Amino acid sequence: MVAGVARLRVRRSQCPNSCESGYQDRSRRNRYGLTLFEVLISLLIFVSAMAVVAHLVDNALRASVRSRFQTEATLRCRSLMSEFLTRERPWANVRDSRFEDDPRWSWSLNVERTPTNRLVKLEAVVRRTADRQVGDMKFQLTRFVREPDPSDYAGESQFQFVSTRASQ
Repeated sequence: MVAGVARLRVRRSQCPNSCESGYQDRSRRNRYGLTLFEVLISLLIFVSAMAVVAHLVDNALRASVRSRFQTEATLRCRSLMSEFLTRERPWANVRDSRFEDDPRWSWSLNVERTPTNRLVKLEAVVRRTADRQVGDMKFQLTRFVREPDPSDYAGESQFQFVSTRASQ
């Protein structure tokens, strides 16, 4: 032993990396496996990548839920407007009325006369209250329709038009 370091005598034919001195240090022998530091670095890279992927998946799920609620709000508002246009519901100003099938959804209707003769502006708004996944949803649909003549519907008991015209 030379100065406390163990060295092995190796022939040149046994040393693949051209041992010039004829000796190979034990600490430089080919190693099989990884050091603890290499394992920790690879684990850190893996965990960071998984955190980024989890964040992307979370954002995608929120966007999907928001899109689904926006589609539902659109369908509810169109259905509600159809009920008013076919006179299943009276033309009257309504504020924050709840849907019967889901109380988280509410609707409002604003009926206004326009300066144009016999033209009425119907404005339907559908809202969904916020929850932890998605914020408030709102969809608004405005239609201009001709004001119905009450004499055309004298026999129909369902038809009601609540006038918003100022009394003269």
